[in-house]
Amino acid sequence: MINKSIIKIPKIGIIGFHPSKLPLYRGRSTIAWQIEEGVRSSAYTAFFVNSKPDAGDVILSQNFIINKDDYVNDVLNKVDKALKKMLPRIYKMMKSNSFPRVKQNLKKGFYKTLRSDNNSIIVWNRKALEIFNKIRAVSHPYPGAFFLLNGKRVSAWYSKIIKNNQQKVRKPGTVVKKSKDYIVVMTKDKLIKVFLKKYEKKKKKSFYNC
Repeated sequence: MINKSIIKIPKIGIIGFHPSKLPLYRGRSTIAWQIEEGVRSSAYTAFFVNSKPDAGDVILSQNFIINKDDYVNDVLNKVDKALKKMLPRIYKMMKSNSFPRVKQNLKKGFYKTLRSDNNSIIVWNRKALEIFNKIRAVSHPYPGAFFLLNGKRVSAWYSKIIKNNQQKVRKPGTVVKKSKDYIVVMTKDKLIKVFLKKYEKKKKKSFYNC
């Protein structure tokens, strides 16, 4: 967070950017949280920085849609495009020294915490859609969701829910099919095919400390 002494230096203020419809999803790892929690309509928001994280007056926002099959890299690209649309408008505001200010209703918003391994582990007794969303949320370029198989950590980069399958009811976590590239597992309600090597890179920079 920026120290108050620094915030006071600019005469007009410091402009910050946040990838959510403020005051919703203030805080950390907000793109991943929105994908995992099924948010479909989001925004990139410009605001004046104050002493509280992501809580200053809103200047403007650029909406974007999170499609039901978007992965985090898709959403990051949409954030970049939203910023490109916003910057010319902000530049005009800077030239004229005229900024709209919309005070946030912080009672309606909420904060999200920095993600960790505890948020990215796959639990098979959850519904297939929840697992599908978790995998989308932290796939490449993030470290990836993961599960334990025979005591070993296995990363999951992409998945497909198998609909209208004829498989008999099995206990969640039952491995129905396995290859070097994917694994088919029973969840709480449906089978899910999880790809293990799509997007895989030898070295992945962790986003947990960003």
